[in-house]
Amino acid sequence: MTDKQKNYIHAMKIAEHNREQIRAINPYADYKSGIYMFHRIDENGNLHAYVGKAIHLIERLAQHLSGYDSHIDKSIRKYGLWSIDNPHGYDVKILCFCELSELDEKEREYIKKANGIYALKNIESGGTTGNTKKQKFGGKTK
Repeated sequence: MTDKQKNYIHAMKIAEHNREQIRAINPYADYKSGIYMFHRIDENGNLHAYVGKAIHLIERLAQHLSGYDSHIDKSIRKYGLWSIDNPHGYDVKILCFCELSELDEKEREYIKKANGIYALKNIESGGTTGNTKKQKFGGKTK
């Protein structure tokens, strides 16, 4: 087996582990499209959240667990996911399932609803200028 094949197998194992972690805190996360929210309560009772959209919810949520670039990825890495032993970690809510054509509008709507209630980690107000970018899924763009 080549190093490239070994790396691919390792990456697939990490991705599956991340999907299992997400399903453990939210069994409704699946391959449907929709709007999600990572949210947490810090040690001082302050509410923090990130609202996002996904073509395949479970894949996008799992990507956040191994991402290094975005503010929410770094915050999840720092605080972890919610558990009884980690009450200040991030929990995951599926806010709605929707058609692909509705993702941008719904994302903006839910960001607006969360603003003022949560300290939002979103850098933008949502939507991708009217077009949801295609996401990589299982090595293929869908």
